[in-house]
Amino acid sequence: MSDARRSEERALRRIPIHRSLVRPVLYAGCERESIGTLAIVCFATAVGSGFTRYALVLSVTIFLVGLAVLQRLSKHDPDIRLVLVRYFWFDREYLHNAEEDAEPRPVHPSVPTSA
Repeated sequence: MSDARRSEERALRRIPIHRSLVRPVLYAGCERESIGTLAIVCFATAVGSGFTRYALVLSVTIFLVGLAVLQRLSKHDPDIRLVLVRYFWFDREYLHNAEEDAEPRPVHPSVPTSA
């Protein structure tokens, strides 16, 4: 076999990647950053109001409701935080309806195009 043929076979070879290497790490069924932020907010609520009984009940309630919401969002998409950040970041960039006389937008340089 020629060297060109061997290099082509190596380039086209498929190696399966185990799912555990590409799935995001979830804590209690939520993203790490989201549950960390929720815990900080709940802790700040408890500490900021002086560790009263009402503040502790409020903090625990906020944590449990927030945990349930984050788990539900993570079931939909494990990287939902990144999706929402991109949505809010680019919301003003793209119109929500099409213009009749709109010109095509330029392709971003990071998007590969065929020439």
